[in-house]
Amino acid sequence: MNAIRTFILFPNPLRLWAISREWWAYRELLANLVVRDIKVRYRNSVLGFAWSLLNPLLMMLVFSLVFRALSDPEGIEPVVLNFPIYVLSGLLIWNFTSDVITRAMSSITGNRDLLTKVYFPREILPLSVVVANLIHFLLALPLYFIFAIAFRIPLTSNVWWLPALVLVQVLLMLGLALIVAALNVYFRDLESIMNVALIAWFFLTPIVYVLERIPNREILGLDLWRWVYMLNPMAALIQGYRYALLYGWPLWRFKHILLTAATAMVLLWIGLWLFRHYASRFVEEI
Repeated sequence: MNAIRTFILFPNPLRLWAISREWWAYRELLANLVVRDIKVRYRNSVLGFAWSLLNPLLMMLVFSLVFRALSDPEGIEPVVLNFPIYVLSGLLIWNFTSDVITRAMSSITGNRDLLTKVYFPREILPLSVVVANLIHFLLALPLYFIFAIAFRIPLTSNVWWLPALVLVQVLLMLGLALIVAALNVYFRDLESIMNVALIAWFFLTPIVYVLERIPNREILGLDLWRWVYMLNPMAALIQGYRYALLYGWPLWRFKHILLTAATAMVLLWIGLWLFRHYASRFVEEI
């Protein structure tokens, strides 16, 4: 009953503001953790940060060749301006998501020594994962613009919506990072489960195929399959990015992005409550 009462009282702006101020007080620790994450990621890598750029490019090449060979080019071209650019835009956004979830799962279990030495808001650990991967995403995003220029795809007037879309994705990622970080302390099989779940999520999201080519199955006047896909927050988010970068259609027409923003806020509330409710027992469990 106390847990339920705490959950009901928790989602209010004053509590969120207080939590944000506490995080800000530990901004130096957050910065050090972010720097450490970046250094550790490329410590034994020959290519270093260049691999973050080569990875989506190689994946773009592979998926473009495979899906163009299996698909009907005449059915693709009217929908997307250039299929490789279409794939690249989805891969950059998806890599941000998958990297956050994968690394956030071990953000608590992999830092036992730090947890036992000094007090700090435990949320700083998954938050540092989100910030570090946000930096990688922002550094890799110019790849899209470089290739867009190379393929002569003009920038749309909706490109100014990018900061809002990035903010929605960051909130979504922070909520998911808090949830998986807390759950992994108690359920160590989560990492294996999430590896499979991420693969399924990848193919359920229109990253390497065109959403408009999903078969239309109307039930009671509703386009069921499209709604199933658009209720997937990553599907709606990636389509929102593409509306801003590729299509140039008014973003306000894409109402599903509002649902994604609401989903992000709900997951953030759940993640904060779950994390704070069990944080006092993290050291005992790990």
